[in-house]
Amino acid sequence: MALTRSCCTGRGPVVTGWRNFRHNLPTLARQFRCLVLEFPGFGISDPTDRHPMLAAPRAVRALLDGLGLQQADVVGNSMGGVVALQLAIGKPELFRRARRAAVPAGVPGDFRELLLRG
Repeated sequence: MALTRSCCTGRGPVVTGWRNFRHNLPTLARQFRCLVLEFPGFGISDPTDRHPMLAAPRAVRALLDGLGLQQADVVGNSMGGVVALQLAIGKPELFRRARRAAVPAGVPGDFRELLLRG
């Protein structure tokens, strides 16, 4: 049974999961089934009427549920790292391991409030 590694990316006008992880996927794929998630409203994903930070955790859970995965390793970059951390704290059973990259050290107050409401 291959372990599943879900790669969650950040946000921005040119940010996509493929651009962020394309060079790492061949190496990761030697040991993991790799899934690269485009958060709602980014890359080639469908738009969302919710704030991206509220839509993203639900998208990750829906992906894992839809694929019948009870647990995965996750790598989160930038906003993806914040989402991975949010999910790991709220539903730790989802992940065997969670790694974050390029995640801001602090969270502005209004953003923190948004995360707490999620």
